[in-house]
Amino acid sequence: RNGQFFDIQANLEIGLDDVICSSGSWDSCTSTTSHNCGHHEDVHLNCVSEGDMFTIVNEAGEDGQGRGLLLYHGQTVCDDSFSDNSAIAICGLMGYDGFD
Repeated sequence: RNGQFFDIQANLEIGLDDVICSSGSWDSCTSTTSHNCGHHEDVHLNCVSEGDMFTIVNEAGEDGQGRGLLLYHGQTVCDDSFSDNSAIAICGLMGYDGFD
């Protein structure tokens, strides 16, 4: 899911764009830290079952326990090229079994 659903998004920088993964492994992914995005393209995930690189926060900016706004080093992630493989890879990197 993507979009601007949380008020805190406007206060964050976009930190990752063009996340392209050829499989469900983070090692298969490429991305860029420069972007051409707005917060209406921010990625929201619901990971099923955590890491330092990625976190998921709820609307209050607190631990979303696997469901909410995806952050990369405290910055939002743009949905350009983001796929199911991207979600599987990131959820797996965070220790979750998958996403729905």
